Amino acid sequence: MSELRFELKVWNTIIAIAFVIILGVWKYNASRQAIDEQAAEVIKVWLSSEYSSHHQATLDDYSIPASERAELLKALHNIRFKSLSAHGSSSNMVVRIEIEPGPTIPPNADRIRYFDVSYSAAFDKLKYERDSNAFSYYMAMFTL
Repeated sequence: MSELRFELKVWNTIIAIAFVIILGVWKYNASRQAIDEQAAEVIKVWLSSEYSSHHQATLDDYSIPASERAELLKALHNIRFKSLSAHGSSSNMVVRIEIEPGPTIPPNADRIRYFDVSYSAAFDKLKYERDSNAFSYYMAMFTL
């Protein structure tokens, strides 16, 4: 009889582990948010304004031809992402951005950035809340 109880406990454990795995996969997929093109452009503006402060001395140097400064300004707005993803609810999410290296990216800038953002459906607006981190990004998949 003790043998039978042991087997039932093993099967209960296997079922419990399978349930936890299925729940985890479901929560992970449910927490992933799509980032539309308009939101990606807003994030590019945030980053380009941040990176422009690094290049401010060059932009203010009038001994450099205006065409070169204009090219730098144009390049500042041409930030490209390797990947862009978000976890969390549709109104509060943590966005992960992997930035492609480029000439306007400051040398000490992180290539992977995390932002806490909120989205207001009433105003159709994405709002930057604060910089975030990888831990918050992965923990956001457990909140809906």
